[in-house]
Amino acid sequence: SYISFITEFSRTYTPKQKHIFTAILDRLIEDTTRRNQGEFFTPYEWVNKSHEYISSVYGKDWKEKYVVWDTAWGTGNLTRDYEFKELYVSTLNQSDIDIANQMNYNPNATKFQFDFLNDPYESLPEGLRRVIESGKQIIVLMNPPYGTARTDKNVSNSKTNIGKTYVNSEMLNKKLGESSKQLYSQFLFRVVENFKIKNIAMFSPSLFLTTKSYNEFRKIIFKDIKVVSGFIMNAKEFDDTSEWPILFSIIKDGEEVNTFDLLESGGDDKIIKIGEKMLNYTNIERACDWVKVKNKSDKITVPNLSSALQTKNTNKKSFFIPNLEKLNV
Repeated sequence: SYISFITEFSRTYTPKQKHIFTAILDRLIEDTTRRNQGEFFTPYEWVNKSHEYISSVYGKDWKEKYVVWDTAWGTGNLTRDYEFKELYVSTLNQSDIDIANQMNYNPNATKFQFDFLNDPYESLPEGLRRVIESGKQIIVLMNPPYGTARTDKNVSNSKTNIGKTYVNSEMLNKKLGESSKQLYSQFLFRVVENFKIKNIAMFSPSLFLTTKSYNEFRKIIFKDIKVVSGFIMNAKEFDDTSEWPILFSIIKDGEEVNTFDLLESGGDDKIIKIGEKMLNYTNIERACDWVKVKNKSDKITVPNLSSALQTKNTNKKSFFIPNLEKLNV
């Protein structure tokens, strides 16, 4: 069967075609590494939806009116099917740019290799530096990597040290705690704090808005700008990922929102709204803290659990949780 197939379809390829095949092979091999580094590629229909939301905030002519910079370009999913008046795209890997040029993605864009979390400002193209320094309107459109530094020595694909960057050290100096370990929060920090860009549209986990350990991070990021629009999707919409919420947020000077459209795929590249989701990120008192204070001395004993059906085998025989019945909750 193999010989029959080769006999039927074998042909002579040009050097350029062979180079494209090799690049594709490299990409397939590289994807495993990228996944372990927290990089996920945005499906086409969700890119379209994100552009719709951007248009609702900045106007339908935003691609002509604003300079756009994709700071984590990768394979160009967020931009390659659209035309922009002035587009800059940067990526960690030179191979991304080589493939994009072969496939003629965004031919008019300024493409450049740039380690966003480590390279100095001076490494940016002169044109982009002029845009930033002149105060020209610029939108950062990005789907940065999602990864928190881990130290699991017994896990073969552990993300040890991936969060240790120049931006990480800068955030630690500002005592930003857990947020300094996460790659996407490092991206957001550098965009706002280092480059002073105030228009951001990005895909990311929603924890940077809701987690208590990000309180100080939010005080810095949202000092002059707010989340003004966005939607929530399930990470399973990305290829071969587990289920957890992904937030597409638009951040700029404007009126803050905390309720987002809850969307899912409806088939045939359609996306449907299935509800709304409210996120608490105003640093008000959280239920977990309220319960601890309100019910400090009235607790019940329960077994340790590793799941809803299995007890956890630990040295501790039990731990305490608040007795909610006594709280009339």
